[in-house]
Amino acid sequence: MSPEEASRPILPAVANPLAEPLIESAPFALEISHWACRGGPGESSCAPYHGFWQYLRLLGLGKTMSGFSAEFAAAIRDAARAHAGASFRVLISGCADYSAYAHVLAGCAGLSVRLRVTAVDLCPTPLILSRWYARRHGGDLAVVRSDILDHRHPGGYDLILTSSFLGYFPPALRSVLFARYAELLAPGGRLIFTTRLRPGREDQPVAFGPEQKEALVRTVVDALPELPGGGLARNEAVRLAAAYADLCASHPVNGEESLRRLADGAGLRWLDCDRRRSGAARPGVSGPTVGAAEYLFVTLGRPA
Repeated sequence: MSPEEASRPILPAVANPLAEPLIESAPFALEISHWACRGGPGESSCAPYHGFWQYLRLLGLGKTMSGFSAEFAAAIRDAARAHAGASFRVLISGCADYSAYAHVLAGCAGLSVRLRVTAVDLCPTPLILSRWYARRHGGDLAVVRSDILDHRHPGGYDLILTSSFLGYFPPALRSVLFARYAELLAPGGRLIFTTRLRPGREDQPVAFGPEQKEALVRTVVDALPELPGGGLARNEAVRLAAAYADLCASHPVNGEESLRRLADGAGLRWLDCDRRRSGAARPGVSGPTVGAAEYLFVTLGRPA
């Protein structure tokens, strides 16, 4: 072992590193979303999303890391083991909550790595949640409130990860996004991400239809007795579920070929791809962010 390796702190291995305190974080996220979430001029506030997402996860309606929790942890661990530098620099691009950071800690647990993690998001709410989680678990996390397209890092990152983020970008901006990722990656760095696949024109966002919205609200209300600790009042749950459905829309990604073109255009190598169909957590629910769907889990690399 080299002196540099010997000086690296070994991140503690814990019995269940992916255990997430949803019972505590759900009411906390809802509370801070009221004052931390903001919409820009002419935009809607993201509070119905960031304030309600933890409750959707508690009810089994929100897919943690797009349903690829184990794959994210394994890919993070593989990238950390393969890295030879003094610090393992990780960028979380867009974070609904603290889950991405939890997966970084879990993936690196027990490894001799000097971990440096940065989370970038437009909204303070998920950044506050991520810092809250970091303090509870003794982690070191830098947060940056910024559009990812404006973010810069002089040394580059060894790993960038993001989950279900592409749907926020119309096709015209996706090539810009991938070019930014390529610039942010250090030579030999990796980009791992998931995206939901759906038919339809990629330049036309898909939103909840009236029947889908009604089904989501009904399902949330019916599931309220399952929430631990008293959960939500019925009228608050109805309001939140309806506002969430009104807010959420996504630009489709049609398939692997669209992603391969983006990777090629940015000069990134296609390293791996896993395709999987996930079922609906509860029957009768569908929409841009819930219900049964097909996903891709992709690993790209910047040439060394």
